[in-house]
Amino acid sequence: MLVVSSDFVAVHLWLRTILQWGANPDLEPYPSEPIICHSQSAIFLKHQGTQPVSHYIHGMKDSDSLFEGGHAEELLMLFYNTMSHQQLYECLNTARSMTHFHPLGATGKDFLSLISRLSESPRSLSQIARVTVYKSLNRDLASKIPQLPLPNPVKNYLLDVL
Repeated sequence: MLVVSSDFVAVHLWLRTILQWGANPDLEPYPSEPIICHSQSAIFLKHQGTQPVSHYIHGMKDSDSLFEGGHAEELLMLFYNTMSHQQLYECLNTARSMTHFHPLGATGKDFLSLISRLSESPRSLSQIARVTVYKSLNRDLASKIPQLPLPNPVKNYLLDVL
């Protein structure tokens, strides 16, 4: 169990660092095959994004032990705080619909409720502003934020994606 926790800390630090130095969380490295979805009265095909957050959410659903300690939610929030609106909400809505067909045990309920909360409510104005600044600086926060004529608390808020 300790290994999982330290692995999450290392992955969190690594992701945070690359996001601060210009990694694009919206990147879709390859086109995906549509997935089959069904509702009460219809069956349809739905695009499944290939952004890193999509892979993360779909991979997490099968690993109950990874939900302990809240680390899964922290990694999801890294993407939430850095992705563009359209790509983020496409991923969240796909994940939310997927959760109805892939229910998790008790350890994953916090993760599923976080996905539902994030997909059902808009970002705050400060979160929208952070993503806008992030994109306008070509996502290179670590080298460009210190040069901006802003108060230090604002600089720290912009740099602290989580």
